[in-house]
Order: sequence, then structure tokens, then C-alpha cells
Amino acid sequence: MKMHRSLSFRLVVAGIVWMGLTLGLAWVGLGQLFDHHVTATYQRQLADRLNLLAASFEWNEHDKLVLLQAPADPRYQQPYSGKYWQIDDERGRMLDHSRSLWDQQLALPAPAATQQGLRHLTVVGPQRQQLLVVDRSVSLPGHDRPVRIAVATDRAELIAARRDFDHLLALALAVLAVGLGLLIAVQVAIGLRPLHRLLASLTQLRRGSARTLAGDWPNEIAPLVEELNALLARDAATIERSRRQAADLAHGLKTPLAILTNVASQPATEATAKQVIVQTEAMRRQIERHLARARAVGRARLGGPQTDAGAVVREVIAAMQTLHHDRQLTMRAEGGGRFDGDRQDLIEMCGNLLENACTWAAHRVQVGVASDGEALSVTIEDDGPGIDASRIPAIRDGSAPLDQRSPGSGLGLSLCIEIAQLYGGRLDLDRSPLGGLRATLVLPVAAAAD
Repeated sequence: MKMHRSLSFRLVVAGIVWMGLTLGLAWVGLGQLFDHHVTATYQRQLADRLNLLAASFEWNEHDKLVLLQAPADPRYQQPYSGKYWQIDDERGRMLDHSRSLWDQQLALPAPAATQQGLRHLTVVGPQRQQLLVVDRSVSLPGHDRPVRIAVATDRAELIAARRDFDHLLALALAVLAVGLGLLIAVQVAIGLRPLHRLLASLTQLRRGSARTLAGDWPNEIAPLVEELNALLARDAATIERSRRQAADLAHGLKTPLAILTNVASQPATEATAKQVIVQTEAMRRQIERHLARARAVGRARLGGPQTDAGAVVREVIAAMQTLHHDRQLTMRAEGGGRFDGDRQDLIEMCGNLLENACTWAAHRVQVGVASDGEALSVTIEDDGPGIDASRIPAIRDGSAPLDQRSPGSGLGLSLCIEIAQLYGGRLDLDRSPLGGLRATLVLPVAAAAD
């Protein structure tokens, strides 16, 4: 099996890729947050030291700065330790500095004229160190002249802290990724387990050990199982119907063939020729009837496009008016609707019903087409003698004896019933208010797609 064609493989890979992107963004985002937090923490510490340093200086009577108390951190005494402070006058001349600066001076940009409070800078210090600097202009006791105090620390501490944090975060996210990857694999395996059950059930169907897909299925698969069971049921009904039709055809042809065999053994006369013609016509009608059924079975199984039922009915009525023009029948059609199936099947059903109505009608045939969104109904009525009420249940069930030699004996009605059942519909028969037969063809309408 090719891995790229595996649904499990695709789901796992998609989950891992999405997880990797998410964890990668989390790693970058958390690193940025940590860097911002650490930088802000260091800046607050530098501001506190700046305030302590400002409180430790004052001007003496000789107009000199005097350090009253040295900072407690010994790194301010170690040359180039990364911890520095310096004090400049308003012209930028250095007045004092920490011993750690040794003979260097922090190159601080001149502050803006409107600047007030603390200023945060990043400058290059001794030995090319990247320094984080906080400075502020203050007035020390003993003099009104302001000075600028700057406190700096090496950013290497921040970088080292960020690097350590990145390593720990990467390790934690890697462990999380492994756990989530295993969770995705387990989730996909559990989620696709019903498909393996479905495969096992289909295997049982193929081997003949089961007739339907039984069991409790998830909501996402249950509609598929229902459709498959419906398809299996329809296939079983089609097979049974085909067997019955084959038996009917064999039975229908058996008698004409026996007669033809008997005629063939007799001398050729006009009477025998007539018998051959009659029996051959009977066989032809049987074959055409079963071919019509077979065509309807194929189209119903495949489904069909939407057909304008009103237009089909009017087309069939026009054909019947031409066929029965000598009888001066009044034919009228009303209403409309759609048929979700093959147009020829609808013509077959309506044609048989209208042919039966025209055959027995005295003067009038009336057709009504209606649809309520769930079913299409085609009602055909005539003012003829109708069918004996006692025969209607038998014709509807398909158990009535059908005499092929008698017009209107039920061949057309039987064929209509079979085609309607293929589409999940039915044919209702009862007495019409006009006096004859009322045949109502009811066919389901497929739900419109959302």
C-alpha cells in the first residue's frame, strides 16, 4: 500500500505538520515574551540602582561631586566587568564614573530637550560590549545645576538568560510534541476503527455470511451504512424481481412454443399459418413487455434527471388524441410538477395508464398533475365502466391473472405498478367520480440539496 494513499497516514501527517507549526510559533512567541520580560526586569533594576546612586552623591563647598557611599555591587570596581555607571554635566563632560570603566567613557547620545524621566538605551561599551543603559537628568543636593546619571549592564547576561530559556523551552516543547504525536496517532487509529469494522462487514456480505450491515455505527458513518443497506435491499428486490420476470417470461413463452411445435408437425394450411401468426404475436408482446421492464429497472437503479411531468402528460395526451381521433374523446390535463427520474419511464407509465383510460372511456378522460414537494401525483380518470372493485387489490399486488388476449386486462397497469415501485412509488386504483377508473400514480420527489 502506498503511504500517500493511506487516510491514516494523511491524517497523522497533517496533524503533525499543524502541531509542528503551532509549537514553532509558540517557541518563537514565548521567547519574545521572555526577552521582553527579562529586559524590563533589568531596566527596573538599573533604575533602582540609578536612584540609589543619585542619593549617594552631593556637591561639596568646592563645587565638586562627593560620593558618600559606594555601590554595594563589587563588579562596579572590577575593570570592564559589564557593570558601569557615570555622571555627566549638562554639556556631556564626564564628572565621575565607576572604576569598572577604567579609562573609558560611555558614549551616550545627547538627550532631547523635552525629555523627562528615564531614558532606555543600547550602546557599545568597553571592549565592544553591548550595554543596556538607563539614564536620567537629576539635581543633586548642594547645587542647582543638573547632572545626568547613567547606569549600564552588559546585555550578555540577557542573551545568556534567553539562550538558557530557549534550550529549556525547546526541550519541553519537544517532549510535548512527542506526546501529542502519539496522541494524534492513537486518535486517528481510534477514529478510523469504524471503517475497519465496515470493511469486515462488507467482507461478510461478499462471502454471503450476512445480508445487511448490522451494528452500532458513529453518526458520521451511519448515513453511509443506511444508504448501503438501502442499496443492498434494492439490489435484492431487483434480483428477486428479475427471477420472477424470467419465470413469467418462461411461463408466457412455454404455451406459444408448445402450440408452434404442434403446428409445425401438421401440414401447412391457412389455419396453421394463422395460429403461427397469433402465437408469434403473443411471444412478441411478452418479449416487449419484459424488455420494457428491464429498461425501467436499469434507469431506476441509475437515477435520472428532473423531468417536467406536466409537459410529459400533455405530450402523451397529444399522442393519444391522434391515436383515438375517431372516437372524439375529450382529454384535459391540469397542473404540473417535476419527476426525479428518467423521462422515458414517465412516458411509459403515463402512456399505459392513458391508453387504458382511452380504451375504456365513453367520452371523457381527465388528468391532474400535482406536487407537494415530497411526492408527485398523476391522476388519470375516465368515464368508462372501470375495473371490478374485487380485482383492484389483486392487480395492485400483482397477483391478478393477466389475459394477454383481452385489451385492458391489466398488462399496462401491472407494468406501471412495477416501474413505480422501482422508484419507491405506487399506483392507487379506485372508482372515479366520472364513473370509470381513477388511477393515481404517486412518485417520490428527491429532497433539494442545501
